[in-house]
Amino acid sequence: MLFFFPDNTPEFVERFNEMLKFGTLVHPSVYTPLISMNKADIVRRGLEIDAPLEWSWSCYEGKEKPCGVCESCLRRKRAFEMVGTKDPLLERIG
Repeated sequence: MLFFFPDNTPEFVERFNEMLKFGTLVHPSVYTPLISMNKADIVRRGLEIDAPLEWSWSCYEGKEKPCGVCESCLRRKRAFEMVGTKDPLLERIG
């Protein structure tokens, strides 16, 4: 079963930026350079630029360790598997 996250869409970001423009005096905006990439592409790019992926977080549970069963954890797991590498977060926290 695939889950759809509406807050990960260009439409959401566009509307959110409109709200920021309307609701603030300084008109900040949200920039989403990875929005067109899938999770595996993001992992690949992160590895290419030596991003600190061991400090990135996907789980919605808010505990000390990722739950490993929520949709976000499962997507992260699949992405690292597709790239053929271990998740450095899981390596770091043991």
